[in-house]
Amino acid sequence: PKTAFSPLSELHAHVSKPLFSDTLLWLCSVSKMLDEATDLYSSMRKDGFIPSTRSVNRLLRTLVDSRHFEKTLPVFADVVDSGIRPDAVTYGKAVQAAVMLKDLDKGFELMKSMEKDGMGPSVFAYNLILGGLCKVRRIKDARKLLDKTIQRNVVPNTVTYNTLIDGYC
Repeated sequence: PKTAFSPLSELHAHVSKPLFSDTLLWLCSVSKMLDEATDLYSSMRKDGFIPSTRSVNRLLRTLVDSRHFEKTLPVFADVVDSGIRPDAVTYGKAVQAAVMLKDLDKGFELMKSMEKDGMGPSVFAYNLILGGLCKVRRIKDARKLLDKTIQRNVVPNTVTYNTLIDGYC
């Protein structure tokens, strides 16, 4: 269905102003116009524009919130390949998508990348992986991850403990 915003990639091509396109990407994401947002993101990247971390995070958040996990990881990979430095939010949404796709190996890989990029994984990221481990009944692995979390001075929270309790039940 055509909307007033359907030809956003065309609009981007005519305007070709990074700030305008970045703002438009953020607005499409906030408005949950996923097709338009992903098309615009692709068009911007094709033209060599690098969106802001803020706009990328909003796009990833909207993809995850809309349960489009299979689209989230390729966008994240492109973000990393483009030279945008992912922050904790960017990584968190990628970890969340991986866990929701039941790809725990990818989740662990993303956590290692966070560390390599000088970011210790947050309690949010650890909780996501813990939840994924518990869902597939890998309780011993979840317990080991909790121990690792504590060793790395990440403070578990009520979500951490509730996740483990649910896993044990």
